[in-house]
Amino acid sequence: MKLPLTVSSLETCNGTDQIIETVTIEENSVTTSEDRLLCLGDSAVLGNEAEDPSYEYTWSPITYLNNPAVGNPTATPLNDIAYILSIQRGACIDTLFQTIELEDLEIAVSEDLLLCDGGEVILELITANNLEVTWSSSPAFVDMLNDTPGDYSINPIVTETTTFYVLAQGELCSETAEVQVAVFTDYVELEGDLNICAGDTIEVSVVQPMDGLTYTWTPTANVISGQGTSEVLVTTDEGIVLTVEASSSGCEVEDSITIGVINDTGDTFIVTATPPTIISGQESQLSVSVTGLEYTWQPSETLNNSGIQNPIATPLETTTYLVTAGTGDCVRSGVVTVTVVDFICGEPLIFLPNAFSPNSDNENDVLYVYGQNLTEVHLAIFNRWGQKVFETYDQSIGWDGLYNGEMSSPAVFDYYLEVTCEGGVDYFEKGNVTLVR
Repeated sequence: MKLPLTVSSLETCNGTDQIIETVTIEENSVTTSEDRLLCLGDSAVLGNEAEDPSYEYTWSPITYLNNPAVGNPTATPLNDIAYILSIQRGACIDTLFQTIELEDLEIAVSEDLLLCDGGEVILELITANNLEVTWSSSPAFVDMLNDTPGDYSINPIVTETTTFYVLAQGELCSETAEVQVAVFTDYVELEGDLNICAGDTIEVSVVQPMDGLTYTWTPTANVISGQGTSEVLVTTDEGIVLTVEASSSGCEVEDSITIGVINDTGDTFIVTATPPTIISGQESQLSVSVTGLEYTWQPSETLNNSGIQNPIATPLETTTYLVTAGTGDCVRSGVVTVTVVDFICGEPLIFLPNAFSPNSDNENDVLYVYGQNLTEVHLAIFNRWGQKVFETYDQSIGWDGLYNGEMSSPAVFDYYLEVTCEGGVDYFEKGNVTLVR
């Protein structure tokens, strides 16, 4: 509004003057800002306008705010919350209301299951919300077990203890959960036949014991200690079949192994190397045919462990290994030779399969470059239109058949492969690979 000011003097006949000043009258304001939707653990910047250093800001409540005395604080709430901002602007006070809501997907999944000997199960995600759901056998969700994101349940056939993972995605947020389907036979499993000297003792244990389970071992006369537990101490003067039994929740399972007795004219003692011929820098698996003994391999310098039945050998030159094995005075020995040859940077030691089948059966699902002593790898794959559908510079990363997020149809693809071997030797090849389903 405008206010006039008139000034006059009695000493003059017409001595008056007038000025006009504009006076701005401001009012308090009340504003409600649009609600913010967040996921639990996320943050949001509050306030509608840039901060004015001449104003005083006060947020209430101060809960979850990094600074309640600024115009645009950051909030990291753990629950839905409504904030009020008071802005002291001279003689006026402006008020801003702002609410943050957390998206709650409210999901629940089937309880963990125990099967006696495997079979089909029903796993379900339960929610009142409209979500996109992915069931997977991988915590990274590299495969999808349900047919569509709208399928909340799956019916897998389980043959061994398996953990299933589910990802639920809402409007903004996502949550994961997992369900374990345990197969009881996995908890009553013995691994590998054993051999001891006559009258000696040996420890035998269940591979993956279950807490609280009672294990019964037979023949009982050969069990020195540990009856009822998952680990026993056994002795024998002759070969026996050792059996362990357990039951739980209506499941009854048993497993057995053979414990043989070693003598001077007994079991065949065979020492092998696989493969027997390697390129310098490669590995060969050494092994003794008789299990359950104490082992000593010589020379030990090129072995990953000289005291086990099957060490890994990495000799740089042709080497003959001697192994002695036994228990106490019952000792056997044998030798094996690993032949080392020069490295060839090319076929057949470097190759790409000419076909693969990405059908999620865990057999030949991914196309990899095979070869050892490769320092650099470049693989590019093209479809019949010349479009690059896959490229990698990492030998451990293969093509799973996906192109632009979709599975490719069965077809023949061209590839270009460039590698560099240790020592700087380069190799190049091109060819075709077939995708089959």
